Amino acid sequence: MQITVDNSTSNFWQRLGAPLIALVGTLLVCVFALFYWLTLQQDRLSIAQEQQLTSAALSARVEFLRRNLGDYAVWDDIVHNLIEKRDYDWADANIGPYLFTMQGYDYTLVLDGHGEAVYASAGNKRTSRLLARIDDGALGRLIAALARQPGTDRRKVVLARIDGIPALLGAAAIIPSTPGAKLPPPHYLVLIKKLDSSVMEALSRDYALRGLRIAGPNVSDGPGMALLTDDGRSIGKLMWIPLGPGSKLRSLAWPLLMTLSLIAAGGVWLLLRQSWVSVKARAEAQAEALDSARQAADANQRLVDAEKERQRALEKAVAAAREENAVLNAAAERERALARQAEARSLNNAADHLEDEIGTVASALAIAAGALEETAEAVRRTAEMSSRSASDVATASHQTRTHLEEIVPEASALANSMADVRSNMATAVEAVSQARDEARVAVVRMSDLTKAVDQIGGIVGAIGELTSQTNLLALNAAIEAARAGSAGHGFAVVADEVRRLAAHTGDLLTQIDQQVQAIRSTSQESERITMRVGSLLGPAVDASANIASAIDRQNQSIDAMGVSFQRVTQVAADLVTLSTLADDAAREGFAAADVVKSTASGVADESVRLNGAVVDVQYRLRGQAKDEVDKAA
Repeated sequence: MQITVDNSTSNFWQRLGAPLIALVGTLLVCVFALFYWLTLQQDRLSIAQEQQLTSAALSARVEFLRRNLGDYAVWDDIVHNLIEKRDYDWADANIGPYLFTMQGYDYTLVLDGHGEAVYASAGNKRTSRLLARIDDGALGRLIAALARQPGTDRRKVVLARIDGIPALLGAAAIIPSTPGAKLPPPHYLVLIKKLDSSVMEALSRDYALRGLRIAGPNVSDGPGMALLTDDGRSIGKLMWIPLGPGSKLRSLAWPLLMTLSLIAAGGVWLLLRQSWVSVKARAEAQAEALDSARQAADANQRLVDAEKERQRALEKAVAAAREENAVLNAAAERERALARQAEARSLNNAADHLEDEIGTVASALAIAAGALEETAEAVRRTAEMSSRSASDVATASHQTRTHLEEIVPEASALANSMADVRSNMATAVEAVSQARDEARVAVVRMSDLTKAVDQIGGIVGAIGELTSQTNLLALNAAIEAARAGSAGHGFAVVADEVRRLAAHTGDLLTQIDQQVQAIRSTSQESERITMRVGSLLGPAVDASANIASAIDRQNQSIDAMGVSFQRVTQVAADLVTLSTLADDAAREGFAAADVVKSTASGVADESVRLNGAVVDVQYRLRGQAKDEVDKAA
């Protein structure tokens, strides 16, 4: 049982537990991986959006500077007051310090066509020269680019390193705003806006770029956008703290996901545990059922073995009975053969000599013949009753066997026809009981037959006494004939014939006595066989009752029921065999009765002949007496 449970547990973990854990684990890993990838993509998308915002913020500053250059460089007042009149106070009030105050430009510069400063301011103060440190000749390249198209509205803004930090450097050609006005000599307005912390804070606030700052060009510890000069050199890098919505979502969702994972793992474990408990309980139940089935099979096997043992014992008993019956039948057959031979000889002798018998013996023989016929008829009736009893036994046994043979093929429908089976078994029990009663009646009849045979023996004894008396009479007649001399010679001859007839009659009576003894032996053997049939019918009734009770138990064991049916079938077959033996014994009784009857008929015929012989002897004696009287006369 433990092995079965262990196997079921192992199969459970191999077929359900491990695959389910692997599936749930794989699903959780896939969910975590997908969530991590989605949050990474969200972070990357957010960084790309922030880069676009940063680029848009810088572009907006550049565009704002371009518009300011267009507003102040293309202006009739700046041409008239600053280029033509050199009115620096006007320039302070409208360009240099004014632009610092209003627009926040760090440096304002007006250059002539040779690159010399006409006007310069730093912050809110006018200066005599440009105080800004512009690296790498960016201003010269910018003015040279504008000088290639003189007399037009030309504006250009680039990134340059000024005073050591990135800055916006914008320049535009100063021209009149009135169309068709006379162009002044080439002059250029230069505006410089350093990208300092205040600018970064304003951009960070306006564009929601947290921690926006300018770092060195080689810094790579976060997202950023390179600041490139007009000749492609990097002068710094705009960097900010990314919003990282994916990272925030991860930080917020990780505990929830872990909790959900633990809940899922707990649910899977609870499901597996419940399933394992169910599988274990089912395995234990199956193991218990298997043990019960094995125990039932063992019990059934023991029952089958017991039935086989009883069957073998019954077969041995039947075989012994058959052997004994065969021996008895052989002996009876030999006795009957000898009796028939002796009877034939006796009848032949009687047929040869009864013509010379005396009338008294003939009368006694006639009486004995009548008694023998009555006895034979009684024997025949008894044999008929025995035969009918045996036939009833055989019929009941055949009925029982027929019912059982009809039941055995329908064992699969036994549960639906149990009432009919019990009814048939009740019929079989009643038939077997009736056969047992008939067997008992047959025993009584065989006892009557034995008594009748004893009566025949008594009659034979009486006939023997008559024969002895006849022999004495013949002896006395011979003595009287001897005394009479020659006159009694004929009477002596008759007396001698009577004596011989008495001797033959004695021999015949001896043979009849032997036949009677044979009939008595046969009757006793038939009685024993009938009693044996009755004794076997008793166990058959008990066996039928046991079968009826076994049928009730067969609701739980159909196999044991089939064995019980076979046992009852075998018992019925044995009853048929025994009834056949009883019928054979009855037939032997019939034969014996026929023999007795034929013997009685022979005795009657011989008595008739003997009467004729007596008449003839009397006639001859009277004739001889008359002759003797005539001679004497």
